[in-house]
Amino acid sequence: MPLRALRLLLCSALLFSSACSSGEIARRTDRFDHEAAAVSSVRLTSTNGNLECQRRGDVERLELDVVLEVGGEDEAEAAERLRATQVRTTFERGELSAWVEFPEPRHTLDQAHLSVRAPLPVAAVLKTANGAIRCTDLERNVDAHTRNGAIEIRGRHADVLARSVNGAVALTGVLGRAKGETKNGALELELADGAQGGFEFATENGAIEISAPRALRGHILLQTANGDLEAEGAPAIAEKSEGRLEQLRIELGVGPASVARTQNGSVRCNVR
Repeated sequence: MPLRALRLLLCSALLFSSACSSGEIARRTDRFDHEAAAVSSVRLTSTNGNLECQRRGDVERLELDVVLEVGGEDEAEAAERLRATQVRTTFERGELSAWVEFPEPRHTLDQAHLSVRAPLPVAAVLKTANGAIRCTDLERNVDAHTRNGAIEIRGRHADVLARSVNGAVALTGVLGRAKGETKNGALELELADGAQGGFEFATENGAIEISAPRALRGHILLQTANGDLEAEGAPAIAEKSEGRLEQLRIELGVGPASVARTQNGSVRCNVR
């Protein structure tokens, strides 16, 4: 249903264009806000553009900024296409969703960057094809997907799923289960001191850095085909696994299994 409670605070229609090699760009920023206590999760979607969701103590209402960059063959076409571009929002059962509809046919320069500032904890589902994703201190679950771009999740969160294809993935402060995947990029994970869940990290081309609290239960497998393995702060057993992967196994008691795997790169785990 339409998000009637979401107020459009500012529509700054800056119909200026900047020239580039493949056309002109017209820009506009739309800002909305919403009663924070009513929103339990946010869902942001873009094709080309960055996504950000952060918890901020200096705002009273949940704020959403949508920065539009709309392309055209000339200045007039870019301005006209910008006027026709629509920011869409819905609100269903506590979930705020936002995305952008550009006029067809799409231009290669079209981009939409969406950013949320929330004063209260919220869960987040963030999906873009070409762009970076960043979350800060949300305290709830995060589901982040991009094909071309880095993912950075900082501060305290519950379960985190982060997937890229070409881009690094860095997660810090995870309390629950963590899963990070990419094909080309490094992976970084720092579990919070009170973390209860295990993790699964995998890349094809890139190094992996893991920092886990000593209180974490279960075993940790470090695996690589081409690279070094290093474990600090806990005893580890070296062995060969199927597929000729080199493997270190760290035992931390009874609990969920965790794995950090790369084909080309080193893997390091510090149990602190």
